[in-house]
Amino acid sequence: TTGFDAAEGFVASTTYNNTTEKLSGPTGFQWATYYGTPSTSGAISDGQSAQMRWYTSASNNIGYLVSKFTVTGATQVVFDSKSTRGLNVEVSYSTDGTNWLGAEVFALTTTATSYTYDVTETGAIYIRIKIVLPATNPTDTANLYIDNVLIK
Repeated sequence: TTGFDAAEGFVASTTYNNTTEKLSGPTGFQWATYYGTPSTSGAISDGQSAQMRWYTSASNNIGYLVSKFTVTGATQVVFDSKSTRGLNVEVSYSTDGTNWLGAEVFALTTTATSYTYDVTETGAIYIRIKIVLPATNPTDTANLYIDNVLIK
């Protein structure tokens, strides 16, 4: 379980346009963000959330959050999420950290809601949560917030 909070070893930042993966969190349970960071801005709960951004000036850069640790025997990923400007989220898993499988898209709103992703793989997996753009790209910066990730 993680809420991307300072008490869990996540350092908040306001730099969202990182073009390489940024690692954060406790040793052995780090998460990487691309075009994102743990942030206090717009946090869903407990003062910090993971936040990814989409910029019109860098429209080919799709933000994501990925576990840099594996979990074995997971059956579900439960998380809270919200977004601005129509962003949605795709959750998937990987057995090698490179090839992503089982993608499921969740339609988000501006109100934080709990979502459940069912895992079909029984072995060790990584988890990725990625921005999905709406049918028409936003005309301004858009934000995706992730919090309270529970892998069970």
